[in-house]
Amino acid sequence: MARSGIHFPVAMTEGAATLNERAGRKWIRAVVVAAFVVSAIAALSRIPQLLRAAEPERISASTRALAPARFYGLDTRLLERAAREIPRDATYAVVTGDGVRSRFVRIAESTLLDYWLLPRRRTGLGSSDWIVSIGGDLQSLGLRYTRLVRVGRGMELAKRAR
Repeated sequence: MARSGIHFPVAMTEGAATLNERAGRKWIRAVVVAAFVVSAIAALSRIPQLLRAAEPERISASTRALAPARFYGLDTRLLERAAREIPRDATYAVVTGDGVRSRFVRIAESTLLDYWLLPRRRTGLGSSDWIVSIGGDLQSLGLRYTRLVRVGRGMELAKRAR
C-alpha cells in the first residue's frame, strides 16, 4: 500500500543532512526571516504617508468653478468681480474689443462669463442693466453710466444709467 503525501529523497531530509548542511539551512532561514521583518517594517512605516497622500485636497466651490478659466490662462478677476457687483436679478451685455491678448481669450472669457454669472441673463446692449467690457471701449458706446468698476487691464464693469 502506497503512502500519500510528498516524498523527498533521503538526501533532502533533516536526518540525512550533515551538520554543516543543517547550519547552512538555519542561516538561510534566518536571512529570509530577517528580510521579511525589514520589509514589513519598511512597508508599515510608509502607511501614514500613503494615507495622507490619498486624502483628497479640500477645494472651495469657487476654486473648482474657476478651474477652466485658470486652465486656459484667463484672468479670473473679471468673473469674480462681476459676480460680486452685478445683482443676481440684473441683466448684462458683453462688449469685446482689441484690448485683450487674442480672439480666443475674448471668446473664452465671454463664454465662461455666461456660466459664472448665472442666474443673471445676458441680453443685448439696449436692454441690459450692466455692461461687461472685455477689451472694449465703454466710452465709444455713447451710453451713460452710474458706476464704473475697473477690474484689470482692458476689463471693466459699468452700471447703466436709466
